[in-house]
Amino acid sequence: MSLSLPISEQIVRLYFEAFGRGPTRARTYVEPQFAVCVLRDVLPTTEAIDRRCVSIVEMQTGRSVLSHLARFKASVDIGVHFFLFDDAPVAHDGLRH
Repeated sequence: MSLSLPISEQIVRLYFEAFGRGPTRARTYVEPQFAVCVLRDVLPTTEAIDRRCVSIVEMQTGRSVLSHLARFKASVDIGVHFFLFDDAPVAHDGLRH
């Protein structure tokens, strides 16, 4: 089961609850070391929803988020959430990737 869709849906729902409207488009990419949620047509975020965004990704992936970075570009109304996982998987060669 893909984790991308439920993360996107829940973050869009969170924006709607917090701001009265959500992004018009959202896409999440879950990779071994990170997850990125790209939102289109968003309102600026506040620190109040930071922990809730992290909770959504941690709950859906079962992994601990070390850092969550949110970046917004008002002139084009785009937002990106980057989630860096604390427990990066170890490759076959024994090195963290």
